[in-house]
Amino acid sequence: MSLTPESFFAHLWQDYTTIAPAAGKLHALVTARGEKIVNDHIAFRTYDRSPINLEALEPHILALGYQRFQPYHFADKKLRAFGYIHPAGHPRIFLSELETAHFSASLRSAVDGLCAQVDPKKAADPSILWTGRPWAPVSFETYQALLDESEYAGWVAALGLRANHFTISVNHLKTLPTLEALLDYLEAQGYPMNTSGGRIKGSP
Repeated sequence: MSLTPESFFAHLWQDYTTIAPAAGKLHALVTARGEKIVNDHIAFRTYDRSPINLEALEPHILALGYQRFQPYHFADKKLRAFGYIHPAGHPRIFLSELETAHFSASLRSAVDGLCAQVDPKKAADPSILWTGRPWAPVSFETYQALLDESEYAGWVAALGLRANHFTISVNHLKTLPTLEALLDYLEAQGYPMNTSGGRIKGSP
């Protein structure tokens, strides 16, 4: 059976809630109010190395009927990224890679060591996006060294290429019509929010 956008997102969600079970509980809390959650977008992280760079992973997204709509460059975070939209209105997808040339030789060496373990055949299968790390677990020392230079680098080393986050489109909620209302509700249920950079992040 060929992969569809629906089955693709089902695989991703199952994997995501396995490593972040609180996400499933938050989802249940919102749907218990009679809400139908619309996922606005998801994001993936990777390194600028074969066989898992942007150009290598992009075919998995395009095969689902998505179209690349915009390239991005985040110079401060040293990231290059592509955004994708689907004509049928499925959640947007963002795929980014760390530009390792801007980091130390030790970081580049560590990333090279990880990517050298990736089986090109596995990278050519879309399941690489929901089956965990495609390399052996990294030591805490390696993780910490990567983290000291780049949170992004450490995250990918520890967790692999799986979805970095899922979202809730507040515009589609009826009983929680604002972001403040949604956050207040979730916090009242015992789920504190990350306030780094502000409780609500982004432009007005």
